[in-house]
Amino acid sequence: MYVYETIEQRKQNAGTPGPPAVRTRVPVTLVTGYLGSGKTTLIAALMRRDGMAGTAVIVNELAEVGIDQSVIAESASGDVVLLSNGCLCCALGTDLSNAVHRLLDFDRPDGQKTTRILIETSGAADPGPIMRQVCFEPLLRSKLLYGGVLCLFDGAFGEGLLERDAVGYRQIGMADMILITKTDMIDEDRVEAQRCRLRQLNAVTIITSDPDRAARFLAGDGGTV
Repeated sequence: MYVYETIEQRKQNAGTPGPPAVRTRVPVTLVTGYLGSGKTTLIAALMRRDGMAGTAVIVNELAEVGIDQSVIAESASGDVVLLSNGCLCCALGTDLSNAVHRLLDFDRPDGQKTTRILIETSGAADPGPIMRQVCFEPLLRSKLLYGGVLCLFDGAFGEGLLERDAVGYRQIGMADMILITKTDMIDEDRVEAQRCRLRQLNAVTIITSDPDRAARFLAGDGGTV
């Protein structure tokens, strides 16, 4: 049996809207660690890499990152800058949720949407409440998803800092990857001892002393193997 469409039916069917497009949720990755562990240095280097289009970075202070004016493609309202490689950078300010909304809603000239958000925490921050805020706040949870936590451990001074400030244990305990920094200032035996200590504090995390591997983890290009 053949069913024929009339011209009017064909017009109606052609104009029938399909199901609404499903927006992909944006992964959020935290960069945590004590003050002076190298968070800003790592993020500043990452922001200068090619292939960062679609990545948005929230830092404590734009001035600390040391963005060269020659790589800024666009600046909006003073605290959001678009770099020439497509990386979007925003100052944290006092309201993290507002900063995230600004990055998600930012109109890049090329139409590129934000596909990944990196957040640099302060050295004294517990990453748990921060991740809960951005991933479970009613206005954000439908737009964001957990992308991981990178903890930078100061190879030269981290052990002493842990003795004085327990927040480091929470940073290490939440980390999906731990980067031991300043390994050029200590010998290999001490690095290995730190690896063992960190493994005791977090049995399932990835531990590395390779900044490039950590950068690839943040950029979503691997780094987990």
